[in-house]
Amino acid sequence: MIGFAVDYLYLDAFTPHGPPVPIATLSALAFATFTALSAFSYGSDWILRSVGAQKLDIELPEHRELHNVVTEMALASGCLMPKIFVVFDPAPNALATGRDEKSSAICVTSGLLALPNREETQGVVAHEMAHIRNNDILVMMPVSVLLGGDVLLADCAPDSLFGARKGRGAGFVRRGHRGSADRVRRPAEIPRAGPSRRLGEMTEND
Repeated sequence: MIGFAVDYLYLDAFTPHGPPVPIATLSALAFATFTALSAFSYGSDWILRSVGAQKLDIELPEHRELHNVVTEMALASGCLMPKIFVVFDPAPNALATGRDEKSSAICVTSGLLALPNREETQGVVAHEMAHIRNNDILVMMPVSVLLGGDVLLADCAPDSLFGARKGRGAGFVRRGHRGSADRVRRPAEIPRAGPSRRLGEMTEND
């Protein structure tokens, strides 16, 4: 839609005087295809990197217990053993990502390792294993990447648009087009003389 709007509004595409090929529309389609394929192939790595996930350190007792819990849940559910990551965040939370069971990964926060007991941690890990088993991650992973890209684009677009408008306005004044500004200021000065003149006439009549 963005490419179509650019072609229609700015490049005069789809008109007799416009270019024969809708360049912006085709470019937007190519970019969207590249983004979707990249999200499908590398989306899980991007998500883990964006949250600052780190691999387990088996030397730590909490990480070793988490590895045992994930192994138990993988055996119980019949899933392949996913990769395990930890995010240093005090809030107890967890996520699952990946394309399928072979590329799946489970990431938990340090708060989940510290606050719940082993049984509660098993329940959280079992919930994430269910997402992997039911292939929910195949939908959630590309949606998370594409939605995140849309949010970044929506956040940057207004700033660039208003910055461009401000730059055009400043350039208009710098180039010496001040006649319109003078015409706006002069009428505002006219009523200032009106009341004093009418007051003088009323004094003379009295």
